[in-house]
Amino acid sequence: MSSKLKKFFKSLLDVESSQISKVIFLSIAFFLIIGAYTISKELKDAVFTTIVGHDRKYFAYAKYLSMLILIPILFLHSKLIDTVKRHELVYFYTILFGSLGLLFAFLLGNEHIGLYNTLSSPYRVLGWAFYFFIESYSPLIISVFWAFANSITAPSDAKNNYTTIISASKIGGIITASLGLLLLKINIFGDTLNVQMLLGFASALLLIVPMVIYKLTKVVPRKDMHGYEAAYNVNKAINKKEEKEGWFSSITSGLVLLFKYPYVMGIFGMTFFFELVNQVIKVENIIFGKTSSSTISELAYFLIKQALIVHLVGLVIVLFGTRIIIKTLGELKALMLIPTLTGISVIFFLKYPSYTSAMVAFVVTRAVNYALTVPLRESLYIPTINEIRFKTKSWIDGLGSKFAKMASSSFNMYTDGHIASEVLTMQTVFFSITISLWIILSYALGKRYEKAVEDNEVIGAKN
Repeated sequence: MSSKLKKFFKSLLDVESSQISKVIFLSIAFFLIIGAYTISKELKDAVFTTIVGHDRKYFAYAKYLSMLILIPILFLHSKLIDTVKRHELVYFYTILFGSLGLLFAFLLGNEHIGLYNTLSSPYRVLGWAFYFFIESYSPLIISVFWAFANSITAPSDAKNNYTTIISASKIGGIITASLGLLLLKINIFGDTLNVQMLLGFASALLLIVPMVIYKLTKVVPRKDMHGYEAAYNVNKAINKKEEKEGWFSSITSGLVLLFKYPYVMGIFGMTFFFELVNQVIKVENIIFGKTSSSTISELAYFLIKQALIVHLVGLVIVLFGTRIIIKTLGELKALMLIPTLTGISVIFFLKYPSYTSAMVAFVVTRAVNYALTVPLRESLYIPTINEIRFKTKSWIDGLGSKFAKMASSSFNMYTDGHIASEVLTMQTVFFSITISLWIILSYALGKRYEKAVEDNEVIGAKN
């Protein structure tokens, strides 16, 4: 990196000079990952409701099955972590998902099993397979990226570095969502080809990521790849041990660590409570979008437009709020602010129940999560061993999210068919309990994190 470029980024982003090269490459990689995910995630719901149907029970079944399918995948993922290097995990998953994305783009154009067949049915396998494929994106690609970033970042650098990386991801989401909306708006290629082109474009972005990470490993000095020095030394000592874990211990260690350490279970709770609130509101938006759209292009446009709004709001929060909030309040109070802001948006939804208020609550909840929750939650992994960062983190991002989606889908199915006043009462009780527990957890987790960093402690280190 040229000295002028480094000075520019230092003044603009308040990043230490020694960290600039690392932050730039991580930002570019996450820009590509979230840019691809923004399109793919919204296409998931558009394709699923078009091929399978938009009945609430189908969403619930999809959440249940995706969790069951993810469990054996995460066991294999744990074994893979023991056999390849940190950056090679990023290579593997971005190439795998990029290639599979191109395959799905091709299959969606098939006249029998793809989108040209306009008869929705729960027996059409491709719709379910595509849903499960995109649902695996977050616990594998995004989780592995952050695990890699956490392993090469010190707690003191996370405040600035992570807000910069998140900012880049918001810009990536804004650009790809805008391009997607433009393609769907002009609609000169037809519904099916629109979806194929968008998915193909997203998949191509993923295939660029390995080149960016490879360049990072060549440009950034080895000493700057240590991250939290205490954790680096512990992990180095663990790796030097002669004894090797057996197959069973290797694939289950991440899950064992989740239940062994309350601190790690607390991070699980952060993911769980966010998804619990988010999914209850999200399903209503999807169903409204489907019932008000006559084609898959219209539905995709509706969903991607929402994603664009989320990224725009998130970018504003990151640029003008995240760094200031974390520096001013500290990790503990900032963590407690997340459920508080979410609670305020939910109160607005409950007080003025409508599609508009639901969308506002959805946008605020998602934007706060991306702009504030993510950098804080990822910082919590820094004072932990690599097994927690890579193995347990994937279980948390996978099962925490999926379990919450199952619970929220069950709640949505339970409220289905009740009169409006009864639904409002049930939602009020549901959200009140969830937000209260979330605030209590945030306080306990923030206190534990501050103590670990202050004492130079490594959570998960074997005594």
